[in-house]
Amino acid sequence: MLNPLWRMALCCWLLGVCLQAQAAPFEDTMAQRTLACTGCHGPQGRSGPDSYYPRLAGKPAGYLYNHLVNLQQGRRNYPLMQSLLAPLDDAYLRTLAEYFAGLQIPYPPPTAQPTDKALLARGQELVSRGDPALQIPACVQCHGSALTGTQPSVPICWS
Repeated sequence: MLNPLWRMALCCWLLGVCLQAQAAPFEDTMAQRTLACTGCHGPQGRSGPDSYYPRLAGKPAGYLYNHLVNLQQGRRNYPLMQSLLAPLDDAYLRTLAEYFAGLQIPYPPPTAQPTDKALLARGQELVSRGDPALQIPACVQCHGSALTGTQPSVPICWS
């Protein structure tokens, strides 16, 4: 049971939301609908500065759609995304994928990073040959020798 002060605050907030909704019609666009996505994936699906959540903008629609379906059906395990995607039908998943694929937002210029030579060599090894002992395939197997992606469903590597 809510404390009476909290109940009054909640009622005032709801009243404000209702009055605001009456003052301006609700914008029903994909940009508005995808605001839930951009909380993690960054404005317009650009990704955040830490790149923890992947960039969505400009990735191939087939790639995005496959990931959405895999998340929704539990083949990829991320409970938050599974909950968000559970009620959506296949057509809407395609629409989401096409929306983000259509956002052609330039990548920010790269920033110089201090690099450990051993770490750089290990990265180059993983990109070109992978690591069979750890069952890591070479990046170039899917993303191509220039790492620019292969259509229709494998995107550029960097975010």
